[in-house]
Amino acid sequence: AGMFGLSAWHNVRPFSINYNFKEHEANLSYKRPEDVLLFEDDHVTISVGYAWKGPTQSIGQTEADVRHEAQFVIKSKTGKLPFYGDNLSYEFYLKYIRTIIGLMTGAPAPLYNCTGLLQRHEMPHDGKPFVPEIVLKHTWRRDMPKLPEKGLSPLDVLVPYAKLGGVREAAGNFFKLPKLARDFAGHLVYLNGCASNMTQGVLSELVFMFEGIHRELYDANEKTWLILRFIDELNRQADVFPYLGDDELGLSLVIFIKKRRDNYSHANPDDYHNEFRLFMFAKMWMHQFITAMILVKCGINPTDLYKSFAANHLYAELSRELPGLIRRHRNLYPTELADTKKYL
Repeated sequence: AGMFGLSAWHNVRPFSINYNFKEHEANLSYKRPEDVLLFEDDHVTISVGYAWKGPTQSIGQTEADVRHEAQFVIKSKTGKLPFYGDNLSYEFYLKYIRTIIGLMTGAPAPLYNCTGLLQRHEMPHDGKPFVPEIVLKHTWRRDMPKLPEKGLSPLDVLVPYAKLGGVREAAGNFFKLPKLARDFAGHLVYLNGCASNMTQGVLSELVFMFEGIHRELYDANEKTWLILRFIDELNRQADVFPYLGDDELGLSLVIFIKKRRDNYSHANPDDYHNEFRLFMFAKMWMHQFITAMILVKCGINPTDLYKSFAANHLYAELSRELPGLIRRHRNLYPTELADTKKYL
């Protein structure tokens, strides 16, 4: 199955081109990249593989190209598996490998070109084995915005493959997370495809998602104040978001976010339009914050995660703009921080 952004996430360079301008020659060489194993258990292996095609030939030809496309390759180790199902099915594995890699791209991650191949070995005929193949294709529609025609740029990927030392470990740990946490993560990947959504409810939705994931990951049977959940996770991610470490900026930010959540929950949108720029940046920060929470829980070192995030243009913009917007908000509401600290 193909996934939007998968090629940009892996970002291999299989082409080499040599020019001889004196002889008016250009030589292009292509070598298909080796498959990269992402996940393995007792039932399947999941890899990144490449489907490729060479140049065509025609009369009056004026151009020729070689193309390839990254795809997830899921192979059963125990015979036939059903496509649909909540467990031990191709749908199950495809859903969650798309989620963990979609979190790393930080971009829309719809699936496409899902093709299944079933092989059955028949008895030899005339001394030659006969292996019939059945090819099945699965297509669907998703309510995603129009995707860029040229695909995702490797420069826009949040956590590229090249920056990670343990992709298999992270993917394996993701499959071990509580199901509800994995499903919430999948919804975050879906929201990455709705980047233009700046309605009042979107920040509240992210807060509900954060609270649910944090509860599942750390204290499923406890009732913990939302602010305390934020502080717990901010401490865990101090190395990922160092620009929030000064002057209690992280606490001020989560107070603002909680206030917006409360206003929305009680239909009291008093300051929605007054501080829309801070609302917009807080919404974008929540995407990265929840993503980092899941990836750190999957075993990715916070310092290594910061190095990946810091190369992303959106992270750079947040680190440049968000601290000033938080301080401005705190000047408008000077008692918020003091009042909240009483309850910590």
